[in-house]
Amino acid sequence: MEKSNNIAIVKKVILFLVLTITINGLLSWFYFSKITPRTKYNQTEQKFESKKTATRTLFLGHSRCANGIDADQINGASNFASFGENNIYTYYKFREIIEDLNLNITRVIIPYGFSSFVSFTSPAVVDQSYWNRYIDYAELGQMHNQSADYFSTYLQSVFIPYARSIKLLINKRTTLFSPPKMTLSECSTNQGKHTYAEATVAYNLTFRNYYDEISLEYLQRFLALCAIKNIEVIAIKYPVTKYYREGYKKEMARSNLSEQPFILALQASQATLWNEESIFDSEEQNYKDTH
Repeated sequence: MEKSNNIAIVKKVILFLVLTITINGLLSWFYFSKITPRTKYNQTEQKFESKKTATRTLFLGHSRCANGIDADQINGASNFASFGENNIYTYYKFREIIEDLNLNITRVIIPYGFSSFVSFTSPAVVDQSYWNRYIDYAELGQMHNQSADYFSTYLQSVFIPYARSIKLLINKRTTLFSPPKMTLSECSTNQGKHTYAEATVAYNLTFRNYYDEISLEYLQRFLALCAIKNIEVIAIKYPVTKYYREGYKKEMARSNLSEQPFILALQASQATLWNEESIFDSEEQNYKDTH
């Protein structure tokens, strides 16, 4: 009797494992075949793949570059910037482009300041199933003294790639993921614009570490790689509203943060720096929101 009970338990365990693996496989297949192709990451990557061999000038960096630069207007240029791409992610992506793809890049254009010098902790890593093809999670985890957490993040990206999308969907439904969206025109007074911009900055800093030694280390690695390959570097501060700039200045002063070590590293590498933050201050109506 006891033997038959044990056999029944084993059969149930096997059935459970088979169902779990099957369901997970189906969800992963659906994610990669139906969801992934529709993401901006994939669309940007496909466009880069189609013209990479002709690329001489390469744009990398975060969403301001991804959304703000039309590389098709520049001969031999490709925009391979992505949402949430800080200078750490840029280094890993660029290293693969230069070393593995062996392209003839002569100039790379990156953003600097604000959300460029971010060092995400493990829970805040964006879109793991995309970035796991570039990022060395073991190395980054060691840098953050979070090896186990980063290894867990990597395993999730491989075996349950859809998990993050489900989590974001749940968070959005419970209004925990992001502050309420508000266009610039909806902020009826200057004080309201300042207040909303400062709230946005405070929210961003909750999930990101700005201007830390890890971020500086990766910027220096990126610049060193460009020097070895004799690639020109241009760093741009993209336009943002004066409300967002002032919000960041306040938060940086309060948190005792400074971008000076990053600026010095860029200058020491002979990078060209363009500060275009305030170029559209007189055209405020053209901004989507405060940041």
